[in-house]
Amino acid sequence: LNSSDDEEAEDFVSRCMGWRAPIIPVMIAALVVALVSPLLVRQGWPWQGPPKQPLRILFVGNSFTYGPPVFNSNIMNNLPLMFKFVSESLGEPVLQQEDTIGGCSVYVHRPSMNAEGKNCSDPQHKCIAAHSKYVNISLGCSVAEDIKWFDFESPCPQAFTRADHGAWDVVVLQDHSALPSIPSANRAMFLPSVTEFGQVLRQKGKGLKYRFGEPVLASFMTWSYYQGTPEATKCPGNGGNPGCYPLKSLDEYADCKASSEWYNQTSTHPCQAYALARGYAESLRNGAQVLLPAGLAWEAARGGEAIPQACREAIDAAYGGPGPLAGLELPLRAREEASARWRGTAAHDLYRFAAPDFKSHFCDDGCKHDHHPSAL
Repeated sequence: LNSSDDEEAEDFVSRCMGWRAPIIPVMIAALVVALVSPLLVRQGWPWQGPPKQPLRILFVGNSFTYGPPVFNSNIMNNLPLMFKFVSESLGEPVLQQEDTIGGCSVYVHRPSMNAEGKNCSDPQHKCIAAHSKYVNISLGCSVAEDIKWFDFESPCPQAFTRADHGAWDVVVLQDHSALPSIPSANRAMFLPSVTEFGQVLRQKGKGLKYRFGEPVLASFMTWSYYQGTPEATKCPGNGGNPGCYPLKSLDEYADCKASSEWYNQTSTHPCQAYALARGYAESLRNGAQVLLPAGLAWEAARGGEAIPQACREAIDAAYGGPGPLAGLELPLRAREEASARWRGTAAHDLYRFAAPDFKSHFCDDGCKHDHHPSAL
């Protein structure tokens, strides 16, 4: 969204990729439509000229970005790598990097919280040296002292300002799976983070050359859970990483212990999808130039069920109206009925199989998946 080549780009990707193919997740199609296809449309494809400079892109997010493996597998469902594969299959070289911490908010990745060269052995710095299978300790990455991560994640907030591949053409921000659906948390944590990333990105990029003429900050809209917010919890939780929410917990922002207002606005997948879309859309008013509508594409793949008017009006009221979504006819629907192949219970296949004995609170029919995307 927010590209002058939107319609032409969508037609191009539909022809060349076939987003309906089950091996291409709908979120990858949304990314390529927004970030790669405008280049292909303008330049022509396949490329016949001299070798092109790679698109330099940084992904900042959590497990929705790095993609934990399915049961009994070590293969990551890694969004940055999938984006690279699809883009390069269309003739667009990519240099990608990620800064990912499971269950975390974008807020704790901000450059102002993660200065270069901190001495984490000094208690005054309140940090911990970050390292994993993908981040060598010699790189000198660090995070706030109360944040935890798994070995298959890539915790390095300093990657943003270091820009090891050269100045970033695109930086993609993806937040906790529920945070943007909570207006108060969105205003306190995600939107100020978008503003800060945008300011630093543009300040550091003065006088440099970019693929799009300027550095692009993109907001990656995520998808709804299978049935919306689980009735068993009625609260957003903290992603198992409470240190990622230093201001106050998401449950406190949602006030879900005392009120059912937030739960009622997100208790079905069409309502939750709209709450997320509206929250992420607000980032366009806070420094993001591009909104990657993966969550809207996800709902289209599920058949584009109608959004109940009550939850839609309540969500819009929290922001003073539909804002950047005002010009869209929502929910989005596939051009051909057969393309929405994940209607009803078929949508189970869109989510990651966790384990044969997994007790999921994301459904009430005995499913064995969580809220992460499957690789299909």
